[in-house]
Amino acid sequence: QFAIGQNQSISEVELQTVDVGVATFHEFGEALKTNTALRRINLNYNFLPIEDKEANLKAMQSWEEGLKHNNTLQVLELQLQSEAFLLSSFLCLIFCFSPFYRLGPGLVHLFKGLKENKGLTTLKLGSNDIDEAATELAEALAHNSTLQHLHLETLKVKRKEDQRNTFKVFSDGFSKNTGLVSLDLSHNKFMFRKESFASFSEALGVHPNMKVLHLVGWKLGKKNEVTSSLFFL
Repeated sequence: QFAIGQNQSISEVELQTVDVGVATFHEFGEALKTNTALRRINLNYNFLPIEDKEANLKAMQSWEEGLKHNNTLQVLELQLQSEAFLLSSFLCLIFCFSPFYRLGPGLVHLFKGLKENKGLTTLKLGSNDIDEAATELAEALAHNSTLQHLHLETLKVKRKEDQRNTFKVFSDGFSKNTGLVSLDLSHNKFMFRKESFASFSEALGVHPNMKVLHLVGWKLGKKNEVTSSLFFL
């Protein structure tokens, strides 16, 4: 463990792809309650072991409380490997068949913390499971006005019954948001629905601050053509 909570001088921590484990996840959440020095945390490409779901949820609950109390952390990166990366690398032999899971249900707690947070400006959550946390994400977007850059590319919606509603719920929250400047929704196949896109498009049209929108891999229009990877609005 890193005793990061007691340190008030380190401003940036990068622990990408180091298998930090659930205890370290928990430690960072607890540290955010009192730490005022950290500005950036990168825990990209770290999976939580699935055998202890209770410990995993407790770790993410600590992030909820941490984000509610902390207004100095600016950048949080919790992205996971994309399918393309996994399938093209030897790591697939480790991660594709091992008992690990994405943050999954833990995102519910993360988004509850984000709803009350007033410091975070950048959040990266690519390739995580969004099934159980769509409502909490929408609530966070509706109430949080300080988050400016949100990365949600290649999200996972495992349950088919949730795929139709997830993007609509997201769009409802997005329609009440005023703080976002850039949004990345690339490679989210469950969003390729005309009825869902209509509500998102309407919200996008009246958003006061949106400047950059990434929709890499989206298929829109009568011919299902792939859109440009970048829109400037």
